[in-house]
Amino acid sequence: MPTYYFNLRINDLVVEDDGGVVLPDLRAARAEALRSALLITGPDGVDDELDGNVRFEISSEDGTLLLEVPLRDASSPMKSLQEPATSGPA
Repeated sequence: MPTYYFNLRINDLVVEDDGGVVLPDLRAARAEALRSALLITGPDGVDDELDGNVRFEISSEDGTLLLEVPLRDASSPMKSLQEPATSGPA
């Protein structure tokens, strides 16, 4: 199974995930990012000032950016249920 890295981006600051998590696929990695986002934001979601500027950047073992998951998605049930859409570097 692949290892996924969950780097946290806050505006221009990136907190790198040095350990990674072994998961079966990108869908499971997205679910893990949403769970972690909910732990960070709580039920009220991301502060309006940071909305859209705080996200998990899920990368592969070779550092390729696979998916971006905004923390605000954790507090939006409809977005959380949608299929993951890949997005490249910003």
